[in-house]
Parts: sequence; C-alpha cells; structure tokens
Amino acid sequence: MRAAALRQLGVRRPHDLLLWLPHRYDDHSTRCAVADLESGRAATVEGSFEGLKTIRLRGRRTMVRGRLVDSSGELAVVWFNRPYLARQVDPERRYRLHGEVRRKGRQLELLNPSVIAAADAPEGIVATYGRHGDIAPAVLAGWVEVLLDGSLPADDLPAEVSLRHALVDLPSALRELHRPSGRFSVGELNQRATNAHQRVVYERLWRQQRELRQRRRSRRQQAVALPVQPPVSSELTSLPAFELTTAQALALDEILADLGRPWPMHRLLQGEVGSGKTVVALLALEAVARSGAQAALMAPTELLAEQHWQACDQLLGGRRRVGLLTSSSAQPERLRRDLAEGDLDLVIGTHSLIQESTAFARLALVVIDEEHRFGVEQRRAFPDAVHRLAMTATPIPRSLALGLWGDLELSLLDELPAGRRPVTTAVGSGSDRARFYRHLRQRLEAGEQGFVVLPRVDGRGAAAIAREGAEIAAQFEAFGVSVVHGRLAADERRRRTRAFVGGERRLLVATTVIEVGLDVPRATVMIIEDAERYGLAQLHQLRGRVGRGVGASWCFALAGAATTQPAANRLAEFAECRDGFELSRRDLARRGPGELLGDRQAGLQDLPWELVEEWLPKVHRDLAAWEEGG
Repeated sequence: MRAAALRQLGVRRPHDLLLWLPHRYDDHSTRCAVADLESGRAATVEGSFEGLKTIRLRGRRTMVRGRLVDSSGELAVVWFNRPYLARQVDPERRYRLHGEVRRKGRQLELLNPSVIAAADAPEGIVATYGRHGDIAPAVLAGWVEVLLDGSLPADDLPAEVSLRHALVDLPSALRELHRPSGRFSVGELNQRATNAHQRVVYERLWRQQRELRQRRRSRRQQAVALPVQPPVSSELTSLPAFELTTAQALALDEILADLGRPWPMHRLLQGEVGSGKTVVALLALEAVARSGAQAALMAPTELLAEQHWQACDQLLGGRRRVGLLTSSSAQPERLRRDLAEGDLDLVIGTHSLIQESTAFARLALVVIDEEHRFGVEQRRAFPDAVHRLAMTATPIPRSLALGLWGDLELSLLDELPAGRRPVTTAVGSGSDRARFYRHLRQRLEAGEQGFVVLPRVDGRGAAAIAREGAEIAAQFEAFGVSVVHGRLAADERRRRTRAFVGGERRLLVATTVIEVGLDVPRATVMIIEDAERYGLAQLHQLRGRVGRGVGASWCFALAGAATTQPAANRLAEFAECRDGFELSRRDLARRGPGELLGDRQAGLQDLPWELVEEWLPKVHRDLAAWEEGG
C-alpha cells in the first residue's frame, strides 16, 4: 500500500522522495500559552489532549475534535479528514501543535494543526509534510530524515546550465528545504521564494522534459505517414452541410499535416462548446478514409456516439461505409467482423471500440471525444503507431500540461460559428432560487427547453435524487419533465433522455450524467443546484449543454448554505470566465498536472505554479542547446 502511495507521488527510487517539496513550514522557535493566543494568527502550543473523538460528516468526510490543555487553560482543536489521529494520540503524553488560531463563536480553536510529540519536537523552522494515501506525515518525515543522513543525490546538471541561472547545487538545496538552517524566513519558505526551491523545481522539470523528449523521439521511429497533406483540406471543406470558420480551417490543416508526417500524431483539439470540434474531427476521419486506411471516433456515452454518427452521415452523405458500435448496437458481431476484414472505413462508438473482441484491418487514426471522461489506460488502449486526436472544451490538468509542456501538440478553436452567443452566467444563493426558477419557467413557456442539475448521487442515495427530482418535476409538470440519474437502468435512462432530446419533454432534471453528449439547440436555461460541489472544468462542461442554438442562453449556479470561501471563489471564477482553456489553466495551477509520465490525471500540486511557468521555457532552451552540443 505504501509503495503504491509513493508511486502516486512519482517516487520510484528513495532519493526521489527528497525532490517532493514539504507541504509547509512552521516556526517552533516561540511557543505560546493557551491563554495568550489570538485569533487570526499562527501559533505553536504545547499540552496534553482530552476528549478526542472522531465525528462522521456527510459522505466520507470526518472530523476529529478535542481539547488541548496546558497550565493556562484549554483550547478546542479540530482536524478534518484525519480520523487516525484519535487512535494515535496518547493522552498521557504532551504534544506540540502548530496551526492557525480562529474564533468559533465565543471560543478560540486550532484548525488542522501539525502534531509532534513534545519530547521529539525540533526547534526553529520545521518542514511539515502532507498525508498521502496510507502514508502519515510523521512517516514521510522519518523517511526524509533517514535519507538526509545518508548520501544525497549527485548534482549532475550540466555546469554551464547551473552557471547560467546561478543555481545552487542540489544537495545544498535539499538540505535547506528539508532541514531549514534559518538562512530563510518561514515566510520565504512558505512562499517558495528561495533559491533552494528554484533549484529543485529546475531539477524536476529538467528530468521530466528529458524523458518526454526521449519518448517523443521513440515515437518518431514509427513510420505511419498517410497521403493526406494539404491542399487536400480544400477538397474536404468543399463538402456540403458545413462552412468552416477560420479557426476550424487552421486546425484541420494542422491535423492533416500531422497525418502526413512519418510518426504518430499526438494532438489535442481544444475549443469552446459549439466551436465546431466535431466537424473538424469528422473531416479528419474522411481524409484518412480517402487514403485507404480506417479511422475511429470514441465517445464516452452512447447518446453522444449516436449524435456523431448522425453528423457523420449528414456531412459525408453516404460516401463512406460507417459503423456505430456501442453496447446497444444491433448485430455487434457483424460490425466487428466488418472492421476486422476492412469492410468498414469509419467506426464511431463508445468503450466497445477498445474491447479485446474489437479488431481493425488497417486502423490509422483514433479520435477521442471528451477525453477527460476516459482514464489514461483507456486512452492508451489503441496501438502505439496509430495517430491520436483528443477533443475537449476543458482539458484535464494532465492533458493541458502535456500540451503546454511539449508532449501533445495543441490546436485551438478560439471562435464560435456565426450566430452563436455567449451564455450569460450568474451565481446565487438560496435567496436567488425563486428568481432563477421563475426565469426557467418563462423560457419554458416561450417554447424553449432547460436543465436542472442536482448533486451527484454519491453519499446521498438514489432515493434522495429521485425525491428531489420529483419535487421539481411537480412544479413544471405542464411542460413535461424527465428525471435522470446514474442509478437508473441504462435502458430507462436512455428512454428518458431521448424524450428530452426529441422535444417530447421540455425540462430535464438530472445529475452530471448529462455533462456531455447532449446537443439540444432549444435548451437555453440551466440551473445547477449546490454548484459549490463541482470543479471549474465540470461546471464549464455543464454550462456547455446550453447556448448551442442562436438565441440567448443562461446558466444559474446556486451555492449551498455550507459553501466555503475557496468554493465561493471558484464559483466567482466560473461566472467571470467563459473561456474553457483559461479555466483549465486555472484548474491546472490549482490541482497540479499529475504524473505526466505515469497514470495520474491530476495530483497534489507540490511544485509552485509560478516557478513552473517561469522556469519551463528556460528548461526547454537549455535542453535544446545541451542536446545539440552533446
């Protein structure tokens, strides 16, 4: 279990652990009596615990509460999601705590402090580590101490690079970060503004970029060039039914140029909802079919796969043999046989495309739509030599980082087709609910359609979702309402959703199962209940279900009563920013890129994003110069 948790950190060799930055730094040099504590300030206190107990909160969240007692009084102490503390603390021992003091009612309390047995507590500035999986902070700290007492990793950065940027040597940087000498203040360390931080950030980026460049060179040894280079794009864009925007035409040219090169394409097509990603992808599929090879488009839901299949038929007008392969396909064995024997040019489907029973005669291109809905291993299921094009309005942090950092090429659709209008977005609380729902009713009365999104089922039960959905449905019964969530049987969920897509129902009340795969031009209003529960990317994906026609559209995000300040800030960002690429950049800065050379899609952000943005271009230039000279 611990080995798996370490791999999640990117730790494969013992010394890799030293490159993982501490969570924060605490100054233990001055200790306060409980009676002298002040709200709003960090403090270090010592005492013994009384009355520690674990309290279960909603979902899987927990809270440990208790009291710290010293000779001057007692102080309430609270930890969230650290239930092991109540078992590990010995009421007979004294402990040193460091954390933020806040006022709760008439009392002060210490929130999520670090905990060290007083007899073992060091003096001065102390590095504090976060908990990772089954590895407690104290265990991580112990491992780091053992490594620091041994031989540290050699500084193998080229001398000219170190001199160019005045970087300190790696062993010195590691000692300073894990055993602060007092050279830097606790504020400088917590702001990660030291030259020791710069050195470790550079080291991490240098190692990562070298491996990414090696992986890219390895891919380029596989010859898969197709005869589809421009000016074939002018032939494709003459097909009926669609008129490309300038951004679409440029993206198509970039994709076709990639397909004509003697190595596999790895490209991310990012564009706002409604910017026309699907048209570009279908034209790329057609170009591959013209070259005599096969192409596939994989979507996360059957409904979305069906919509792509219909769009393909509209665009190509029967020019190609196109199959639709999902779990509900009629005669799936025949479809798979036709694919394996080369009797299908194009196939559009779901996860069925990556089952062991699905084989291709001459597959050359795979398009993965809504790539954030697939796991890393699912996206890798196709052969290495196949060209890959991923599409999304909001890239997951890992994909965006790969695009920004050089392993994925990036094409942007930064303009909407003529007639499309931005979605008006507003954030509100309980006092705004009646106004938002009144607006929804007005639009339904005008013949339009709308969505109400309820929080996901996890932790609340399908019965609660069904009950809330029924209450909303009763208010709008005259317009026809479908209630959909992930615990419904698949056939029933499809039936209710299709009734909405086909216009038989005017309102769809659903969980986030409708995040992708619904193209309903008459849908103009969305209300998201308990919006604070969702991340920026998911909120933007939900908002993308409206605004797909030429009329005005609205998205209302209702925050629950228990919304925290970070969640409120996130909702404000959502309302202010309508650019999915920019929202993804902010998500990347907040969540981190994950393990770019491994399997994680997002991760703990131990690298300071400001330093990454500052140093990454320098690393690229230094690597290129070093490889050219070496």
